[in-house]
Amino acid sequence: MKKINVLLVFIVSLALLSCFEDNVDFPSVIQTDNQFPTPDAEFTINGTDYSISNGYMTSPDDGANGSNYKIILLNGALRLRSYLGFSCCYIRGTNQSVIFNITSTSASELAEGTYPFELTTTGPSLNEVRISTNMVVPVYTVNSADIISENQINFGSLTIQRSNDVYTVGDLQYDEYTLTYSFETLNSGTISGSFVGVLQPVQDNSD
Repeated sequence: MKKINVLLVFIVSLALLSCFEDNVDFPSVIQTDNQFPTPDAEFTINGTDYSISNGYMTSPDDGANGSNYKIILLNGALRLRSYLGFSCCYIRGTNQSVIFNITSTSASELAEGTYPFELTTTGPSLNEVRISTNMVVPVYTVNSADIISENQINFGSLTIQRSNDVYTVGDLQYDEYTLTYSFETLNSGTISGSFVGVLQPVQDNSD
């Protein structure tokens, strides 16, 4: 009988926890615990504004990724900073994102400059762009999304500037960046946006 009572308490506790989680504003909770300041960032699609609350950037993994960098801008947050790929690590409540894949002009850093959108070159360029305005993240993975991908972009570019300021967390210092971007698309009109703040470090260990 005692075992049955313990089991019932466990089941009820799980049910209450599930109900609580359904009502949690996950992006706000993560932002409260975040060590990094909220950036000044947004993007616009045909006059409609979308907010961004966090920015992330990968660095080359032991030289395996060479000069390739990924920048992830979200109105939510990433659950982990080191993982196998990006599809399994979004916080529930995240529904807007801008993702850039870049081949830098430098082998050792994400160099400043303007990177044109170009899929057919291996040289320094903006190699891939994905913009989502209706991501659904039930449990860390993206279940569905309205995505504007690179095959819908006619032309555009991303400009990267590094600020003279740095942001300090403990003994570590992080560069602050200004990103500005604009794209002309086939079906979604003009997309433009900006990001001013720290790009939080993440490690991409995917193949």
